Amino acid sequence: MPLEVPVGSLTTLTAVVVGDTFSSELGATRLPAPGEGAGDEHWSLFQLSTEDGGRRPGLFVPPVTAGTLDSDPVEEVLLARDEGANQAWAVERRITTPLGAALDRTGTTAPVPRPAPATLTYRLATDVPANWLPLVPVEAGPGAHRLRLSGLNAPDGSPLVPLGRLLNPRLPGPYELYAEEVPREGVTVTRTVRHTRTASGRTLVWTARRARPGRGESSSGLSFDRLEG
Repeated sequence: MPLEVPVGSLTTLTAVVVGDTFSSELGATRLPAPGEGAGDEHWSLFQLSTEDGGRRPGLFVPPVTAGTLDSDPVEEVLLARDEGANQAWAVERRITTPLGAALDRTGTTAPVPRPAPATLTYRLATDVPANWLPLVPVEAGPGAHRLRLSGLNAPDGSPLVPLGRLLNPRLPGPYELYAEEVPREGVTVTRTVRHTRTASGRTLVWTARRARPGRGESSSGLSFDRLEG
């Protein structure tokens, strides 16, 4: 049954009790809150994320008008599958510089030392662009598979790490995703600046995140056991 809440409020349900008349006596059953049942403990509904990585229950209805103005993405990350390399990747396409400007990272490469002419060099694995970071499958529990963000090293030994905020969340522990969150078509995650007005005309500006489907599988060009000369 619907529950109407006022604009500009944070509503928290303390209990939901259902009365039934199927038995000879009127009974009452208290329903568990979402996430308290026997399913996945990380599943939630009507909860807000906190800065320390936790959650608090409640439905927040901001006191704003229906329309918003969004900037161009100040940060963009593609979560993609690479069937050729049997690998999933987190690709930083755009990041925000310390001055607040957007920097396009597509086409950036790590420095590659070139062998001398007329020599053959065995390479265990080819290099990938500097903005491609691997998502390595790990088993968090029996039957629970996740993708964990891992780092690579450039040919000169320097680590390749994410430079944006989307892949550097303020959460304890490693950055992990459920494997099913990265489908074959991929996922594009963006961070934009959003502007709106309240019912009283006050201006509000904040940073919003949005996920939308990708454009299909991607290829990093990663291959193994090669002779180059």
